[in-house]
Amino acid sequence: MKRQYIRELAEGQTVSSVFALTSKELRSARSGSMYLSLEFADRTGRVSGVYFDPDPEALAIPTGGAVAVHGTMTVYRGAKRVRITSMTPTEADVTDLLPSGPVDAAKTRARLREIVESISDAELRRVLKAVFGDKPFLDRFLESPGSQSYHHAYVG
Repeated sequence: MKRQYIRELAEGQTVSSVFALTSKELRSARSGSMYLSLEFADRTGRVSGVYFDPDPEALAIPTGGAVAVHGTMTVYRGAKRVRITSMTPTEADVTDLLPSGPVDAAKTRARLREIVESISDAELRRVLKAVFGDKPFLDRFLESPGSQSYHHAYVG
């Protein structure tokens, strides 16, 4: 389980945690030096980040994955942001990075079985049993969000 969540970060606090990297853009500062404008997320929210003079490894990290972030929580123009000192790709538990649904996964699984059993068309019921009877597929299906940022944008 993560030690630091975005919702709990306060100005001046040292940040050392894992987040989902949701956006990354290389920009030029007024001084001409380069920096990364970033957005991070976890199950509690989103926060922007800035990485001045990023190292080549950070430049190569793709969005959509988990990153280990080290830095300091600052406020710039009234908005919180993490000033990054290092950022590396890492593995993470998806339940720490994505919000979860209001219904327990076991209840969702049971309700899906009920729905499949209630289908009156025998051929359609057979197809649905074949699809949702595949345990690895069903596990991935039940973990997937309904969308990326709108209706049902959470695990389960």
